[in-house]
Amino acid sequence: AFVCGLFADVTTGALLGQHGLALVVILFINLNVHQRIRVMSLPHQALYVLALLLLDQALVLMVEGMIGRQPPLSAYFGAPLIGMFLWPWIFLLLRHLRRRVHLA
Repeated sequence: AFVCGLFADVTTGALLGQHGLALVVILFINLNVHQRIRVMSLPHQALYVLALLLLDQALVLMVEGMIGRQPPLSAYFGAPLIGMFLWPWIFLLLRHLRRRVHLA
């Protein structure tokens, strides 16, 4: 997760490590509760995804604020809403692919 975050930092020109930090925090939370998420209904999963994406954006925004950048808030908090609305479709697609390939 940290390496993916560093790659995101390099490609977007952000402070090196800010996306890595956010992704490691998200990964830590997911590793602790991933079994409970599997039994949630799809709307509850979408709300969980929204919470994680909002946390990710809040952590990135916090780091941006520490270094003195003031990005527009609408640019940061629109993406989690889109992610929440896309999650059910992504979940159904991935479940279909998993069943088709016969993965556990």
